[in-house]
Amino acid sequence: QAKAVMEELVVKETERRTEICRTVMKRNLKQNLSLSWSQFVECIEDRWHKISVLKRVMTTRTHRQLQGAFVCYICQVQTIYEQRDRVQTTMARWKTPDVKKALNSWLNYVDISRAEQLEAAREQLTQQLKEAEASRESHAQAIVAQEAKRRLEICRRAISRMLKQQLSMAWNIFVD
Repeated sequence: QAKAVMEELVVKETERRTEICRTVMKRNLKQNLSLSWSQFVECIEDRWHKISVLKRVMTTRTHRQLQGAFVCYICQVQTIYEQRDRVQTTMARWKTPDVKKALNSWLNYVDISRAEQLEAAREQLTQQLKEAEASRESHAQAIVAQEAKRRLEICRRAISRMLKQQLSMAWNIFVD
């Protein structure tokens, strides 16, 4: 009878220890899950922050390029207006129709050459904007790829840590 009581006490003690181990394992798994989730959320927030910074930088850069192009355009238009004013004052002084005809021909030539220059400048600016856009996209893709690699490494380490912890806990249960 004493032996049966001892066996019953041993069984109860084994069940108690097993229950304690289960609760400890559940707590550890919840902590690991919580830590992994927190790291994941931090990675996502960090990625969004980097993307917003990149967008601000690229927007500022694009606006500066557009502003420079617009200032150049304004200067060209202002120069054309000044030249036309000078030509008109000069023509008002001249009375000879042949000189006026030659001047009109010259003004037409100047207008055509200015238009060609403006078109060439517009094409050059368009090409530069396309190149800036392509470089921005390639840079953004490189940042996204780097971030993905970093996150994968973090997840791999977290999973490895969790597996090692589970193995350790299983070993402790087995030894006990």
